[in-house]
Amino acid sequence: MIPDAECVKIVYEILSKLELGDFRIKVNDRRILDGMFAVCGVPDEKFRTACSSVDKLDKLPWEEVRKEMVSEKGLAPETADLIGEYVKNQGGQDLAEKLLKDPKLSKSEDACAGLNDMKLLFTYLQLFKATDKVVFDLSLARGLDYYTGVIYEAVLTPSGTESERRPWAWEVWLEGGATTGWWACSTLRERRCPVWV
Repeated sequence: MIPDAECVKIVYEILSKLELGDFRIKVNDRRILDGMFAVCGVPDEKFRTACSSVDKLDKLPWEEVRKEMVSEKGLAPETADLIGEYVKNQGGQDLAEKLLKDPKLSKSEDACAGLNDMKLLFTYLQLFKATDKVVFDLSLARGLDYYTGVIYEAVLTPSGTESERRPWAWEVWLEGGATTGWWACSTLRERRCPVWV
């Protein structure tokens, strides 16, 4: 988890020094998502499609995402409702500890492995003094074709009055994540520029 924490710390330091405005670094783990979808009753063949819906939560309200899951993607309403209970959660190390005691998630080996690593990630980030802008966000579901562990996304947070804000709630500046054996980080501006470390 040290390389994961170091990458998040580097993003934290860069965005702090650029002074672009307030930001958050959202973190999650592919294994937590896999475990969450499994315990909610998502069939294996619909994991990716469910994730693509959850990934829209930074742009759409839950009601619209739920409608897409049920009407367009064929998930059972009760499955979508269970997913909704989880993806509304945000926090830090305390959230990982709480979810490890969750009666459903605690039965998933994948989810427990991801949650234990999330706790460790926050322990290292505390040592790096980089936790005040980092949020464990269960709705973060990016790059599931290649990320296998921790995933993160740095976003500028909205500021000003409603009329002064950009038309989108959060502007994504970069995303990254752990894969088996290597790290990937790419910008999301005009073009994608992968950096392999």
